[in-house]
Amino acid sequence: MKTEDFILRVRRTYLLQSMTVTFEKKTGNIGLSRLYGYVTEGKIRLANENDMVTFSCVIPTGDWGRLNRSIGFYGLCALDDGTLAELARDIESIAVADHGAKGIMSARNKMRDEAAAKIIAVVLTSAFVKEIEGWGFQVAGQLLGWHGIPCIAFTFSIGSEAPLSTILLDGWSGRMAVQGVLGNEMYVKPEQLQKLIREAAEAKAEALTSKVAS
Repeated sequence: MKTEDFILRVRRTYLLQSMTVTFEKKTGNIGLSRLYGYVTEGKIRLANENDMVTFSCVIPTGDWGRLNRSIGFYGLCALDDGTLAELARDIESIAVADHGAKGIMSARNKMRDEAAAKIIAVVLTSAFVKEIEGWGFQVAGQLLGWHGIPCIAFTFSIGSEAPLSTILLDGWSGRMAVQGVLGNEMYVKPEQLQKLIREAAEAKAEALTSKVAS
């Protein structure tokens, strides 16, 4: 797997989010051995303890046989970039569990656009838009790329000015970010994004009011 892509995607996850790693058939034994070491050292942990059988069968022989080459882990994001770069060479692909924003990762443009439009519609309801407008802001949502990974950006602004704040929904991890800082919640329901947008709008409105008053 490309090193840059691997590191970027791992960094989008958080400690309590499992990631399924599919190892390369020929060289994956090396990466498997590395990760076994990190598991035994307590740096990461298995999503399913039954996968210890894979370690005991594959590491001594280097032969996957009919064993599944995909194993789930927690905590890969805690490893440093150098370690992740070494692991990337022996990994075929990675995946995270399904989440509410997974649809915007579709390789088909139509499906990706439809998934994004559906999320935007349930977040920016007429009642919610009216609420944000009550603070003096316009709010909008659009599908964008965040370092090459699809995401939905919710922005609010005053008139034609540049966005005052941006809340992102990452299509890869399902996490939400305020001004580029990811939180440790995965998107499940629209109220989560509405809460982040509302809090950012209130904070910005208070800051603007204080600036005018001074």
